[in-house]
Amino acid sequence: MSKLTLAWLMPVSRRIDSFIIREITGFYKDASEKGLMNSKEAEAQLAKALSHKTDFVTALKISVPVNWRSSVSCGLWRKNGSTSGFSTMLETMRDRRMYELATTFAIALKSGDIRDKAFDEKDFVKPEEYEFKIRIADNLEKLVNQRVKEKHREGFADRYFRGREEVFNYELRDLKYSELFRKGEYDKIISLYDDLKETWHGKTAGIGERVVSLTLFEAGILDEEPDACEAIVKYQWAITNIWMWSDEMKDLFSNLREGSINMLVVECLKRGLNRVDEEAVKDFIARNPVILDEPVREYFELARKVEDKMRKYPWINIKDYSEGAKIVFKKFEDRRSSLLKTIGKT
Repeated sequence: MSKLTLAWLMPVSRRIDSFIIREITGFYKDASEKGLMNSKEAEAQLAKALSHKTDFVTALKISVPVNWRSSVSCGLWRKNGSTSGFSTMLETMRDRRMYELATTFAIALKSGDIRDKAFDEKDFVKPEEYEFKIRIADNLEKLVNQRVKEKHREGFADRYFRGREEVFNYELRDLKYSELFRKGEYDKIISLYDDLKETWHGKTAGIGERVVSLTLFEAGILDEEPDACEAIVKYQWAITNIWMWSDEMKDLFSNLREGSINMLVVECLKRGLNRVDEEAVKDFIARNPVILDEPVREYFELARKVEDKMRKYPWINIKDYSEGAKIVFKKFEDRRSSLLKTIGKT
């Protein structure tokens, strides 16, 4: 963590990792011992599942404990009319429920990301490699389904499955746009721009939105403090969109080479880009560098507006949120600068 105020998350992150390793390892060990899969297959799947990295897991190791800490702080505020930063931090770090929750989310995100990458690579890899990754994704999803029913409070599973179905529907819509992009039907994509943007929100920041909402539910304050929780969810939705846009900048040229849809390319097309190839896109951005900033301006403005509202609640640990946001803002600026340097525009 780059900021001292978030230093408490370092040991939390390590313990979340240990929970994830324990749960996934235990799942495959149990499957092997019960004869549900042979030991060689179990070992291969386990190695891949543990080694697979996704930024979503990195993000949730900040989001879950920060939001959990606010719920702890809320309880102390109601009880005593005041809160102690150290005591809320300590209680959060000791709460096993928070680690179990982060573990459930992390395994779910690993499963989804492995599945997404398998679909993306399907036409470029051997069938057995694709099928192997799908089996891993299916098994991790099976583990998550067990956990949401057994490890979390009543009502959590229903909310989780409903949210997962909503995200899945956005992912199906995204496949439609990906196919249109591969076919070069750019005019049709632009004519459906509003739906495409909603789809992008739903399959990216929508995941973060549901993680935050479920965290506040599991911690017990979602229904008790609806206005404050709405502000927290909206704030982190805005921040996640900035992070997702920085990913679009980072992945721009790899997406172009793969023929994958990228929201930055869509924004260029919307503003007059005629050809979708690396040189044409570079030239267009060099002549229109504001295109890297304009699409995310609304998220920066929303984050500032909602942060002001969050400050009205004395139990919300606003420093945690603002310092976490600064990490995302820096990622955005770094990737923006890197992209401009790549296209020769400084």
